[in-house]
Amino acid sequence: MKISKRTVLKGIGALSLGIVCAPLRVFALPLLGSYRFGNQSQTLTRFVLELPQNLTYRTMSLTNPNRLVIDVRSPIDLSVSAQSVPLGNVKSVRAGRFNGDYFRFVLDLSQPAILQKTFTLAPVGSAKYRFVFDIQNVSQATLNKTANLFSQASSVLAVQPQTETKNALIISAPKTKKRTIVLDPGHGGKDPGAIGKNKTREKDIVLAVGRQLREILKKKGYNVYMTRDSDHYLKLHERSQFAQVKKADLFLSIHADSNPNAKAEGFSVYTLSDQATDAESRKLAQRENAADLIGFSELGNYSKDVRSILTDFAQRQSIEEGIVFASLLVNGVEKENNIKSLSKTHRSAPFAVLKSTVPSVLAELGFLSNSREEQLLKSSQYQLKLAETIAKTIDQYPFT
Repeated sequence: MKISKRTVLKGIGALSLGIVCAPLRVFALPLLGSYRFGNQSQTLTRFVLELPQNLTYRTMSLTNPNRLVIDVRSPIDLSVSAQSVPLGNVKSVRAGRFNGDYFRFVLDLSQPAILQKTFTLAPVGSAKYRFVFDIQNVSQATLNKTANLFSQASSVLAVQPQTETKNALIISAPKTKKRTIVLDPGHGGKDPGAIGKNKTREKDIVLAVGRQLREILKKKGYNVYMTRDSDHYLKLHERSQFAQVKKADLFLSIHADSNPNAKAEGFSVYTLSDQATDAESRKLAQRENAADLIGFSELGNYSKDVRSILTDFAQRQSIEEGIVFASLLVNGVEKENNIKSLSKTHRSAPFAVLKSTVPSVLAELGFLSNSREEQLLKSSQYQLKLAETIAKTIDQYPFT
């Protein structure tokens, strides 16, 4: 497998802590800091490292046993105290000097997990620099894949903490088979979707981008299908079922957002979760889901409890794979100077259209409620830019 890039991806988020670090009195003394843990959800654990200096770091995943490694570049040893005991998917923490230039933290994991995102917060009040690491539970197969990709890179790229990218690897791998992509331009027919100030309709914008993306992907050798190629209406469950019938390797639902705040703008990516990451994501999912009521008819002969168990089992792996693609897509968008990203670019919510056994992601191209972005989204040149960026990400996605 040829490695084209080896980038440790990082994310965007928000956290406010009030831990006081002892001041650095003499340069030769250890840097004094602290760390703490928090549960973000049943499957996501947050590790926060607080230090008095803005240091660079690198990360890697290791297996047998499962560990997460954080190497902080520092010529001075770190004296870091624990503010809380390990919890969630982390069972212990070890730290010490590694390879001269680095001070290494090893987080021993109680179950398979990957670093989903990381970000840095600048000092505020009594809090110093805070390096935040979100550790997401995954299947052992997903963890092994991530670890193998890291091991194939000749080195792990040290990244400035303030660089905001997601945790995944960008690779260029030969395809063993012709992959099938299903594109889902949202809304359509009687459902116009969001409507901009200048009456631009979401259903028209996303169909145009979908068509451009289809042509690009076909030239790259993919099998590409669209849930709709004209102005007609589809129920949400029909869209996800279409992807399953086509035995898709990836399902991408394409949308454009609207917000009461006319200043809101930027590209964002959503993956499926039981609960929304924030109130804005929850409201967006509610708006999108209002177009349909989803049901798993193929499980209709089973009891409600059994349907729930079977559905959860079938979706778990596809959700993990969707997270990998979403991380790559966020990174690709953030590299484009002409595409603005929404803060907290990768979010999750209970989108009905993403409830599938196919790896599924919902991309919000921007906000039609923002006059500037509405004009951009109407531009065929900007639509092409979006399509090309998404296509690059699909090329980089490590299909299972």
